[in-house]
Amino acid sequence: MRRSLPAKPGTRRSPRRPALASMTRMTSIDTAADRTAAEDDEQVAERSSAEQLTAARDRRGVSVESRALLVAIASVLLSAAVAALLFRETRVPLSGGLTAGFLEQGISVGVTAAASVAMLGTPAFLSTYLGAKRAPRPRRLAHRIRSAVDLAALVLVHVGIAALGLLGCFAVLQDAFLRLALGSYTAAGIVGLVTGLATYFIALSGARISTTTLASLLGLFLIAGALSAMLTANDPLWWDKNLSALGVGITASAIIFNATLVVAGLVVVGIADRVALDLAGWRRDARRPGSRRTTSRRVRLLQIGILLIGLLLAMVGLVTVNANMLVHNAAASGLGLVFVVVACALPMLLPGLPRAFLLLNYLMVLGVLGSTVLFLQVGYYNFTGYELVATGLVLVWLIVFVRNIAAVRADDRAAVR
Repeated sequence: MRRSLPAKPGTRRSPRRPALASMTRMTSIDTAADRTAAEDDEQVAERSSAEQLTAARDRRGVSVESRALLVAIASVLLSAAVAALLFRETRVPLSGGLTAGFLEQGISVGVTAAASVAMLGTPAFLSTYLGAKRAPRPRRLAHRIRSAVDLAALVLVHVGIAALGLLGCFAVLQDAFLRLALGSYTAAGIVGLVTGLATYFIALSGARISTTTLASLLGLFLIAGALSAMLTANDPLWWDKNLSALGVGITASAIIFNATLVVAGLVVVGIADRVALDLAGWRRDARRPGSRRTTSRRVRLLQIGILLIGLLLAMVGLVTVNANMLVHNAAASGLGLVFVVVACALPMLLPGLPRAFLLLNYLMVLGVLGSTVLFLQVGYYNFTGYELVATGLVLVWLIVFVRNIAAVRADDRAAVR
């Protein structure tokens, strides 16, 4: 038998560690190594998946750019050829043809370019919008009809911004180059170039449309439509009555103004659905305190509120003040009332929103209420001024609200990663 040596005097004999402790230590070391290796594998997998996603986005971006360029080239050739046949060896002004009396004899580069964009902008938008990855096709008939109306509103917003913008730009150019008239081929070439440029950006927007960009486009569309209606109004003193006076009659001003309100209302309805989808994703992946309390019922109530704002805005354009003043005024007043209710209830419906936005939210409510007092009690504004101020505040609130929802979702996704 093996005998243990006696310990030296003054030294303490260390206790012998049991075999189980050493095995546990080795197991813990192996477990930590395995965990480290697993974490490294996960990081490599995440890095490779991110690289694959970036590469897929790059390939999709190249595909979208190529398709938009092909659409633009086809639009240039087609619109220039039609414009050359239309002008036929005549001198063509930059602007004109669209007056308060609607259409007068003669045609211009601006009107021809706007008409070309109106006709070619729709296929340009659909060529990229339908090819992008979207939500699955709805099965119910009501949802299909709603989706079709949403798509029509998107097309009209893009086409309307481009066409009205071209009319305004060529009107300014005509004032800059007074009495200038171009040759037929030069005018046809300009029509082709601006049409191709407009369809190119319309196609790009169709592939990359989002709730944030749609809200910004809505603001541009309302401004362009309102300014076009003001510039083509029969009565130069329309502003002394009210904003709804622009929609009276069958003139260029009335058609542009009423169509702008109807299309804008349909776009707001589409924004309500998109906001509901964004908030549903926010509930799933949010880490912000308070966002977990954003239940589907609260999101539904917010969606209904924004939906009512859109429907009432469309009703203002459908029922003009001369057709039925009671219904028209009720829709306009109801729009402001619904906005105040939604804005005041927003902190309870969506807890966890940024404080800066909540401050702006309350300031917008005070602005609408204050402008109402200045109009009704003080008499500082006339009715037109009150309508412009209130409409502008609601529009700014909607754009900033959509952008804040998108920003919160982006931050939460980055925190999860």
